[in-house]
Parts: sequence; structure tokens; C-alpha cells
Amino acid sequence: MNPKFYRTKKVLVVDDCDPVRASIKGMLQKIGFEHIAAVTDANAAIANCTEVAYDFILSDFNLGDGKDGYQLFEALKHLRVLKPGACFVIISAESQRQIVHGVIELQPDSYLLKPFSFVQLEKRLMRAFQIKHALSRVYQEIYDNKFVEAANSCEHIIKTDPENAVYALRLKGELLIEIEHFAAAEQLYQAVLKRREYAWAKLGLAISRFCQHRWLEAEFELRELSKLDETRVEALDWLARLFIKRQLMKDAFDTLQEVTKLSPKNYQRQKALANLAII
Repeated sequence: MNPKFYRTKKVLVVDDCDPVRASIKGMLQKIGFEHIAAVTDANAAIANCTEVAYDFILSDFNLGDGKDGYQLFEALKHLRVLKPGACFVIISAESQRQIVHGVIELQPDSYLLKPFSFVQLEKRLMRAFQIKHALSRVYQEIYDNKFVEAANSCEHIIKTDPENAVYALRLKGELLIEIEHFAAAEQLYQAVLKRREYAWAKLGLAISRFCQHRWLEAEFELRELSKLDETRVEALDWLARLFIKRQLMKDAFDTLQEVTKLSPKNYQRQKALANLAII
């Protein structure tokens, strides 16, 4: 990549460990970045992002007390202080379960496992940027809540850009669910799965059937997906929603208890669990 590219980009590093922040900052400087800020927690990151439009945000998953990396990402999106072209990268010392469904709302642009070299860091940042750039029109339309237009833009990429077609397919599936074109989403996921068994497509298929009130099909698929590490947390979340829809409150409570043990920091899940406990 042209060195001028790095010099013009702004980077924010979020990590509660001083030596780690210093190490990552040194790697970024070695790559060629000049505009680098570093903070210790999510609140400081949010404050920084309200003042500066960062191009890259690198956040550790575990940030001590308070919000973790996923919650920071969610908060930045909710506050609309993360520009559509920005790349958000989760860094972790452990192999965290990645979000399979939720590209529109919750999916970071990349993950990086500690320890890593500056070469690995540069490759991950550049790949994330290339995908974001290729789908820039889609992300801008999503940011503007133009979901129908974004789905159409995805279709254009699918037809004209083979290198990024799979990312566009994934986004289009979620956009079809967002605009309540559930049958079309189901058809898309079925077509994808005929070519390759992506975890995101399997989960998307189950969700599209859940949204069509096809409870038995959706429950069977979600139970199967809940047995797999990659999809366990999200499948259990959707399974709990299914039980609530069917007024099976004890099953919903037990399922949410199980998923809360796996992922205890999710505020919405904790709130739902408390409400079910009261019921």
C-alpha cells in the first residue's frame, strides 16, 4: 500500500494495558500511520470518537470493568459516531466466538488474535479496508437507513465483483430480513448453502424461517446450530426468542440462563432474563 495512504488515516487504539497500547502504537508507526490516539477504556473511546472521525479503531475485547470491545462497537454504532467507512477491529488474547449473524448491527470488520506482528496487523487492516471500500456504497446506505437501496447495491456487487461477492451476499441476506422480505432471504441462504456450508448462511436460514413463524423448522435448525461453537451463542439467543413467541416461558428462561453463562456481559440478554424470572 502507498505510504501516503497510512499517513492520511486516523487510528484509535483501545486497550487497558499500558505495555500493549505502546506496542500496538509502535507497530502502527512502523506501518506508516501518523495520526494515532490511544485510550484505556470504552468511555474514553466514545468521547474520542465524538470529536474525531477515525478510519480504524483497534479495540481489545476485554477492557476491564465496564464495556467490553463488542459493547463499545455497539455503543459507537448506536450513537452514530462511527463513520460508515471506518474499520473496527477486535483484538483478543483468546479465541472469541465471532458473531455469525448481525453484520449490519454487530459484526466488527476483523478479528486479530494476540500475539501478532506488525506484518499480520497490516495485512488484517488492509483486508478489512479493502472489503469496506468495495462495499462503501452499501455501508453508506445502511448508515442512512436506506435498506432497500443497500440490498440493491449488494446485488450489483454480487454480479460485478466476484472477489467481494460473498460479503455482499451475507449483507444482502440480513438486509432482506431487515426489510421483512423473509421468503427472499430464505431463498438466498438456500442458494448459498448449495455452494458452501457457511455458518452465517445456516443461521440466516433458521432466522428467516423463524421470521415466517415456521416454528418447528426453525427450532430444529437452531438446536443443531446451538451444538456448534461458532453459532452456539446466537442460536441459543434466537431459540429463546422462539420459545417466548410460543409462550414457552420456562424453556425461554432456561435457554437464556445457558447463553448468559457463555456470554455474561450482554445487557439486553440480562434484562430479558430478569423479565422472564419475574414472569
